Amino acid sequence: MGNAISINFSYVFNIAFSGMMDIELTNIDVGIVDENPIEQVLEEIEFINIHKITDEEVIEKLDNEEIHGFIDEDLNLTVKKSRINQTIIKEIIEQIKQMEKLNRPIENYDFEANYIVDRNQKANSIIVAFFFLNCHVFYL
Repeated sequence: MGNAISINFSYVFNIAFSGMMDIELTNIDVGIVDENPIEQVLEEIEFINIHKITDEEVIEKLDNEEIHGFIDEDLNLTVKKSRINQTIIKEIIEQIKQMEKLNRPIENYDFEANYIVDRNQKANSIIVAFFFLNCHVFYL
């Protein structure tokens, strides 16, 4: 009986969480006004699509999901939803703000670089979470 429950649990767990690690950075649509000071930086980021819009168009473009977020001249972010694309935009803005505070040239920062070294790590976070929950639920 315990093995049948474990098998059913693993099947449901795999279906529910299997797509969580398949994140791909493509086509994040960002709205800015003309003459935005970070326009040049955003143009260098391959997965960012820039849409030049007016302040009056922001709500309409967000409602119609034509843009994922809007960045004003003061680097404030306006979004309608909170998903992965909006989080990525927020992190890019945070990096730009940090670079400015450190008096570092933003043009030299590589937003697409992977600064994490992979040292033959074979653990899958979904599998680790599954075994943790399986042990926690069925053996306590």
